Amino acid sequence: MFHQGHGYSDIQGELNKKGLKTKLGRLFSKNILQNKKYAGIYVFNRAASKSPDGSRNNHKSKSPEEVIEIKDAIPAIIPP
Repeated sequence: MFHQGHGYSDIQGELNKKGLKTKLGRLFSKNILQNKKYAGIYVFNRAASKSPDGSRNNHKSKSPEEVIEIKDAIPAIIPP
């Protein structure tokens, strides 16, 4: 749909209309084309170290050299 000119909202709406859910059982959001998992790429070791109080900061990423990505590790639902 993206290659046919549809935007994030159209794609999100179509997936949700078909009754598809994320792995957590939620409706799809507009990040469908940005989340590498949907293209079959498993990403880990991305989040920066814990803060001094012990909580993780998932909005702060490690350097690209530290992030591990494994292509074709999970079933892709969109092409790269």
